[in-house]
Amino acid sequence: MAQRRTADAGLTDPARRALLAAAAALPACTVVPPAGGPGAKLPTGPAPAPVVRVGDRWRYVLIDRLDGRWLDEPTWEVVEVAPELRLGIRSRRPGGNAEERYSEPWVALTESLYGAPYAYRDPVPVVPGPIEPGRTAATSTSYIDPTTQKRKLWSQQLRIGGWETVEVPAGRYDCLKVSRTIAFESPDSDRTAANRSDTLWYAPAVNRWVQREMRGDYTATGMGANNPSTGVRGREDWLLWQLTAYTRSPVAG
Repeated sequence: MAQRRTADAGLTDPARRALLAAAAALPACTVVPPAGGPGAKLPTGPAPAPVVRVGDRWRYVLIDRLDGRWLDEPTWEVVEVAPELRLGIRSRRPGGNAEERYSEPWVALTESLYGAPYAYRDPVPVVPGPIEPGRTAATSTSYIDPTTQKRKLWSQQLRIGGWETVEVPAGRYDCLKVSRTIAFESPDSDRTAANRSDTLWYAPAVNRWVQREMRGDYTATGMGANNPSTGVRGREDWLLWQLTAYTRSPVAG
């Protein structure tokens, strides 16, 4: 079974900085021997369906992959499981707190990883069920631009790859790799033909992903044909989340 660390409450600031620096130094995906130790084999077949409870918490370190800078250390916590799944997000950055909503784990109604909440017209699978190697899914919908409140197009192709073992600051986990390829209308009026790559490593041991990597690109429209940036292909931030702690809520009673 994957190693689980539920807290780092005793860390001093220098120790925390050392931990986060180590996370920043890791490659985007560190693949290691199976979590069961020497001689262990990776799982085969589907992963069990995720089961989450009110009070479950996942803390991540957020790293800028271009320069290794620490950006944040957000915590997701389940605050409601019915009639829909709601997670509160606590950020270490001012104004960074948010909320995400799912129809079920992990099919999104609202996501908050893009600088502002994206509320979808239809549920959007982030990790589709059944969670099994080779599964694919396609979604075409829209989201509400958080600034203008207008609807923007959103489509994605999703594929679950094979089992891998990934090491993150919280430990070593056997994961299924989930790849999302997204095409969407950017909320920024100066950007067109926007694409985004979103890769997650889903670990049944924590009922969620232990690592997530996101990057994207777009065509700049500038402010007119004479603007030197017009037609240039630009890049979004390249972001990496890695699990630093997982806390499972105790069973009531």
